[in-house]
Amino acid sequence: MFSVALFYSINFFTVKVLFLEMRPFPILALRSFAGLLFFGLAWRFFSRHEKVERQDIPRLIACGIFGITLNQVFFLWGLSLTSEFHGAVLMLLTPVFVFVLNHLFLARSEKINWVHIVGLIISTTGATWLILQAGAGKSAGRDNWLGDIMILVNAASYGLYLVLVKPLISKYKPVTILAWMFLLGGPINIVLGLTTGDMGKVAHLSPEALFGLWFLIIGATLLAYLLNAWAMIRVSPVWVGMYIYLQPILTLLMSAILWQGSLTLLKLAAAVLIFIGVALTTRKPTSPKVYST
Repeated sequence: MFSVALFYSINFFTVKVLFLEMRPFPILALRSFAGLLFFGLAWRFFSRHEKVERQDIPRLIACGIFGITLNQVFFLWGLSLTSEFHGAVLMLLTPVFVFVLNHLFLARSEKINWVHIVGLIISTTGATWLILQAGAGKSAGRDNWLGDIMILVNAASYGLYLVLVKPLISKYKPVTILAWMFLLGGPINIVLGLTTGDMGKVAHLSPEALFGLWFLIIGATLLAYLLNAWAMIRVSPVWVGMYIYLQPILTLLMSAILWQGSLTLLKLAAAVLIFIGVALTTRKPTSPKVYST
């Protein structure tokens, strides 16, 4: 999970370099095509005998739409309009969306208590405050605000994917799930990218932009998706949630080292509110102690 957080944090900066020479949708097409090809071949050689039950196909379709199509579209499009810091911090809200969607769709027995409500209010306040500051930097404008909203849609889509994929994780190998997801969700992204007519720029990318493209495909897509699915089987949800907090911290450190972005005390304060709110929202209730006599 640390590797996944590190890949995603580095990806915020390498993709920004790539955006200087290519628009988001051609990048989206290349990312989805690579995932479709890689996981399709991996399934063919390692899991082809594992058959998917017919009743699970609608859930796989939903996972493909929310985990691949909407997730990747709004991430790349949104990040092209906002800063690395905003993108990483707003992605921190993913556990909040998972918590809410869990209760809406899985009807879990655990009750929502006042701590969860306070956490939701605090995290929402922090996110709203951060978005309202989107126009305060040197790249101010409507696009920053719109990019933040798209990152929120991306986080919500990924959160819904995590909820939907849980029943499948216990039944199928990660390669099988990912192959189906890219098969069902990837073609839409490929078509979106091909319609822009910008694919020819790949042959003329600078070394820096080319590195960003390869890192997005290999590190932040193939390895990240595979390691995340592998971790969901072997690591408890508590640890998975903890590593989500690590991503914005790593991004903040890289932003400070590279001296990128327009970090202010107000933005850091909004990020702290989001951290506190997410921590409260995802906090597990402590069971009452029982003392023996």
